[in-house]
Amino acid sequence: MLAEIYLSEKNIDRAIEALTNYLRNHPNDVQATHLLASAHLSQGRATRATALMKEAVKKRDMPPLQGLLGMSLVRDGKISEAVSALESAVARDPGQAQAGATLVSIYIQSGQADKAIRVAEAMAKDQPTSAQAHNVLGAARAAKGDNPGARAAFTKAMELDPAMSSVQVNLARLDLATGAADAAIVRLNSVLTKDPRSVEALSEMGRIHLRQRKFDDAQRWFEKADDHAGLDNLEPALTLVDMQLSLGRPEQAAEAAKRLVTKAPDAIPVLMAQARVFLANGNPASARTTLTRAATQANYNAPLLVQIAQMQVLSGHLPGAAYTLDKALSEQPGLLDAQVLMTEVEVRQGELQKAQQRARQITLSFPKRGVGHSLLAEVALARKETASAVESFRRAHQLDQTSKTLLRLHSVLASTDARAAQQLAEQWLKTRPRDVAVLRALADAQARNGNYAAAKRGYGEVLAITPSDAEVLNNLANVMILTKDPQALATAERALAARPEAPNIIGTAGWAAFHAGQNDRALQLLRDARLRDPTNPDTRYFLGKVLATVGRQGEARQELQAALATQRSFASAKDAQNLLETLK
Repeated sequence: MLAEIYLSEKNIDRAIEALTNYLRNHPNDVQATHLLASAHLSQGRATRATALMKEAVKKRDMPPLQGLLGMSLVRDGKISEAVSALESAVARDPGQAQAGATLVSIYIQSGQADKAIRVAEAMAKDQPTSAQAHNVLGAARAAKGDNPGARAAFTKAMELDPAMSSVQVNLARLDLATGAADAAIVRLNSVLTKDPRSVEALSEMGRIHLRQRKFDDAQRWFEKADDHAGLDNLEPALTLVDMQLSLGRPEQAAEAAKRLVTKAPDAIPVLMAQARVFLANGNPASARTTLTRAATQANYNAPLLVQIAQMQVLSGHLPGAAYTLDKALSEQPGLLDAQVLMTEVEVRQGELQKAQQRARQITLSFPKRGVGHSLLAEVALARKETASAVESFRRAHQLDQTSKTLLRLHSVLASTDARAAQQLAEQWLKTRPRDVAVLRALADAQARNGNYAAAKRGYGEVLAITPSDAEVLNNLANVMILTKDPQALATAERALAARPEAPNIIGTAGWAAFHAGQNDRALQLLRDARLRDPTNPDTRYFLGKVLATVGRQGEARQELQAALATQRSFASAKDAQNLLETLK
């Protein structure tokens, strides 16, 4: 009772202290354990809450305990275990509203709308006067694409509880899905007028501004949402990290990540977000350490371990990835994603015999899928057996018929038979003219081969479909610089506006400004690009060329020497060497 009083007063630490002391003398009190786990969960200590609830379920397997266990596991990032616990809870008691809502949310996020609807319908049938149950049903129907059914469920929820703000937020999302953005904003403003601290409404406003590419406004909305979110609500800060990383803003992403670490330093989603931020900021060592912690926290959740291993590969920690995948495969030996990634790791580690054996086993286990043949092709490439690699990639593409398999085949063919590679891409595009990935690959290949007119046309076709694609705009700008097109700077500026923090795009804009005779602007941009990525030899050469042009010979020499010292191949290496010779 004392703990409940503390909880009602939001004095969580005192409540935890009281319950901990009580449970030392009464370890089998399930109600007290439930309260203590809830308190820890509210403070972001999902791992501790999970451990408590697992012990409680062993002593007394009840739906409320399974429900809280499931929610603890969700917060701990252990989704597959969470689903089992939540399914157990709602199957025996559809009245477990929070557990049911959490389960429906997981089903929606994993693309299992039919399962979500079944659970939500059972909840609404069991609790016909519950606004929350009808709200959850509306969300499930919306995920299925049943907008009229979703609106009917949301309307019923509003009738039952007109003050329930989450219903208005869901209706706003439905408005957005049907193209009524203005109506969505009106609804959300109405919610925020009544409750300025509504995390759902604040977050949704952030998403609207993100769609409208008003990034600074989106950031402010997400920050407001996170300011008012409890310790157990990580979504606004996670979304903010994702946004900053997608915009090429690693420093701002690091600031956003600090919000997460303050709330839940041991939560797996937080650790993985931290690792991504470390990688974006050029700190792979810290990313590896963080991912090792995440792999430990993930226990034997095989799908989650695969995600962690993928990031370990990105961080360059191949032994760590192999260890994590071993752990995943010990739990689920037949998990295809784990087998595929392990094969890729073995190839990169030079364990080609092991990789070949594993790839062959995948072709036997999954004869109608091309992934095993793609892996055999990668083994052949590592052995420099190009003809064998092409044959295996062809087989993979015949089975899968996807852009991914076509692009891999195209890439290998381009190095040995450019004409065949071009014909392959052109044939594919005859029936799939809006396949952006293949259109771009074809344009990139044409640019590399010096066919600049065709490359321009190809990039133009991509931009007709995705007009704000910063990388395509950047590549087009580079081709326009090479062909002395007077619109090169305007195109580079469009790319810069789309991704203002990307070093390579800043560098291209600087180079385009130089060719447009704007030396001051060129120096400003190229120095910014060099500061963000000092190892890029092209940027160092561009800056050296501009400095030499404006008479700063000593600075130019330093930049050119730095470009050539990187030991990285780059298109302008010969020009850089020749220019350096003239400055000695």
